[in-house]
Amino acid sequence: METNGSTTPTPILEPPTRTPAKAGEGIFYVSVLSGLFGLLTLFGAGLMFLGQYNAEGDDAAFTARYYVLAAGLFFTVLSLGLQAGNIWDGIRQRRSMVAANVALMCLLAAALLGLVNAVAFRYHAQWDWTSEGFYSISD
Repeated sequence: METNGSTTPTPILEPPTRTPAKAGEGIFYVSVLSGLFGLLTLFGAGLMFLGQYNAEGDDAAFTARYYVLAAGLFFTVLSLGLQAGNIWDGIRQRRSMVAANVALMCLLAAALLGLVNAVAFRYHAQWDWTSEGFYSISD
């Protein structure tokens, strides 16, 4: 600090310094972009496969669907591979285990509900539970 002859010092202004990027920040952005691109490509491949089943006649318009599917899988796996360490650290946390348990229980409840619905649809039966037999078919 400099003094200008008075008792209060004058601060010397220095240009702001740019903080260096954190280690792995560039890889994070690459993995996010490749993951988004991969998911969009997988969605496009799904639309191409869906279009194949709805299209009539020639299949020439959809010959590239396997290449699009392979590219989508590649970019999605690349994204997951670049962030494997962060994903593994996140999975091992307690709140992630609780969330996985809740998701598993929801899936099991939905599967049980679907199973009960399928059995009820396949083996349909009706009973008249009224005391007078009000809803029974007369013989």
